[in-house]
Amino acid sequence: MMIWERIEQVLAPNVAVDLGTVNTLIYVRHRGIVLMEPTAIAVDRADGRVIALGREALSMLGREPREIAVHRPVRSGVVADYELTEKLLRGLLERALGHRLRAWVFPRLVLGTPSGVTFIPPHLAEEVVTYSEDIRQRDVFGKQRLAEGVYTSGQIDVPVWAEEIEADYLAWCEERGLAATRRR
Repeated sequence: MMIWERIEQVLAPNVAVDLGTVNTLIYVRHRGIVLMEPTAIAVDRADGRVIALGREALSMLGREPREIAVHRPVRSGVVADYELTEKLLRGLLERALGHRLRAWVFPRLVLGTPSGVTFIPPHLAEEVVTYSEDIRQRDVFGKQRLAEGVYTSGQIDVPVWAEEIEADYLAWCEERGLAATRRR
């Protein structure tokens, strides 16, 4: 093995994440499963700051103080809360990889969910999470507007929405305090 391959193996390990409804497992190549924690997160209700992850968060469930909320962000195999899932994954990856997560060379990441496996290039990991949240929000908005009869499926089920639909979506997100990405 060449010296650069060894350096890369230490600085940018191959990582697989099995994001389950009950537990999250993190596997690192040549080390095996390095972390198995409940898929749970405790956050401060006021500012959203992470209080606890995994077992520690789950142990608080039902006994948490009023200012702390414990969440299971994956329900029935589906990511129900993208923001909390991102915080949970970031925290668990930091716990599993330590300083390497903050290094200038990022790990190669494979994310496994009940719906399939996704290979995420390191330079796109954060963008993938943000983009998938935007897609989910657009899906909810589209279904709601279809049910209300505001738009037709021919207007919603297109790669790029008309300007007035895009403006309506951005206003809808703002009303709900959601972050929105303008597409055009």
